[in-house]
Amino acid sequence: MFAVFGVTDTVCEERAAKLVADGRHYRSKQLDDDDEPICYRGGVEIASAMFEEMKPVKLSPAYSNRKEAEQYKQLAERSVKARALSIKKRVHPLDDNGYPVVDPKTKKPKYTWEPA
Repeated sequence: MFAVFGVTDTVCEERAAKLVADGRHYRSKQLDDDDEPICYRGGVEIASAMFEEMKPVKLSPAYSNRKEAEQYKQLAERSVKARALSIKKRVHPLDDNGYPVVDPKTKKPKYTWEPA
């Protein structure tokens, strides 16, 4: 399974709108002159600050082959403002005996996303 990870302006705008609707503010990791984190309250300001600082998130559904993920990545590059786009592969970590690690709560194999 393959998926596209990255940061887009639409994802940042959605998260900023949720913060503003809840009445909260966003503390940037950047520091101002007083060595205090910059605090944003407006939606557009929050979205632009998030775009610069946010970790890449999963943007696409899981695809069965890399070619479809490449097509989604190209579409995202053309259609929206995006940063740090990458394709990652779903991998099941193995224990010492070579068996997939199973989550004790769900009884299903765990998985991680690694660069493809």
